[in-house]
Amino acid sequence: MLASVKAQYTTIRDVPISTRLAALFGTGMQPFGWLFFGVGMIFAFVFAGSADVSSIFKFHCELQQAVGVVTGSERSGFSEGRKSRGVHGSSLGRRRKPVFAHYYTFETGGENHSGVSYSKNGALEIGQTVKVEFPAHQPEFSRIQGMRRAPLGAEALLVLLFPLVGLCILIPGLCSGWKTYRLLIRGVLAKGRLIGKKKLDAQVDKRFVYKLTFQFTDQERRTHWVDTKTHHPRKLEDDATERLLYDPLSPKRAVFVDMLPGAPDISEDGRRVAGVRLKRVLIAIVPPLLALLVIAFGVILKSL
Repeated sequence: MLASVKAQYTTIRDVPISTRLAALFGTGMQPFGWLFFGVGMIFAFVFAGSADVSSIFKFHCELQQAVGVVTGSERSGFSEGRKSRGVHGSSLGRRRKPVFAHYYTFETGGENHSGVSYSKNGALEIGQTVKVEFPAHQPEFSRIQGMRRAPLGAEALLVLLFPLVGLCILIPGLCSGWKTYRLLIRGVLAKGRLIGKKKLDAQVDKRFVYKLTFQFTDQERRTHWVDTKTHHPRKLEDDATERLLYDPLSPKRAVFVDMLPGAPDISEDGRRVAGVRLKRVLIAIVPPLLALLVIAFGVILKSL
C-alpha cells in the first residue's frame, strides 16, 4: 500500500509555467508583503546603512585619547531636526541642520591614522585641533570626541522594522505558495464534502474569516478530514462537492481547486492543468522582482 502511495506522489503533473508562478508567488498576502519589503529596503539602504552602529559595540569599553588635526569639513547630504508648524502654517520650531563630515588625522603609538566623524554643529576649520577617542589598541575605530562615526545615530536602525514587517507578511504566504506549487504538480485529485463551518473573529477586507471542514475519500478508500480558512466561503459552497488536491503521504495537506491563485482549470481526470491569465502572473511576480531589484541596486551602490 505504501508503495502505491509513493508511486502516486512521484507522478509529476504537467503544469504551465504561468500557473506555477501564480501558485508560488500569488498565494496569501505575498504581493503586499513583497512591496512592503521592497519599499522598506529602500529606507534600510539609505538610513540604516548610514547609522552609527559601530559606536554601540566599540565605545562601551576603555577608551584612549589623542590629539587630532582637522583636514577638511563638508556637508554629508543628511540633516537633523524638524520644523513644527503652527495653526496657520507658521514655523514654531527649529530648522533642520545639515550634518557635516569632518576629516582628521592623529598620531598614536608612532603611527599616523585618519578618520571621519559627523556632527550637526557646522564646519570645522582646517588645521583645527580636536580630541580623538578610540577603543584601547584599536585606533582604526576612532571618532572626534562628542561626535559619531556615521551621518546618522543608531536610532536610524528603526527603519529596519519596515522590511521586517514585510518579511512577516510574505514568508507565510511563500510557505503556503510552495505547498500549493507542489500539490499542483504532485497532488492527487479528490472530491470533498462540506461537513462543518465556523465563523472566526478575524477579518480580511472587512469580511469575516470562516473555518470550513471537508471530508473526502482517498484512492485507498480511506476517509480524511481537511480544514481551510477563507473570507470567501461561497467559493467552496457553490457545489455539492469541491475538488481538491491532496498529498497522499499526508492527506491533511491539501488545497482546493476553486481557491488556486488565478483559478486555473483542471481536467476531471486531474491530468491537465490550464494556464492562468497574464495579468494574474504579473500581479504575482512583479512585486518580488521589484524587491530583488531594489536589493541588487542597493548592494551595488554600497559597493561603489
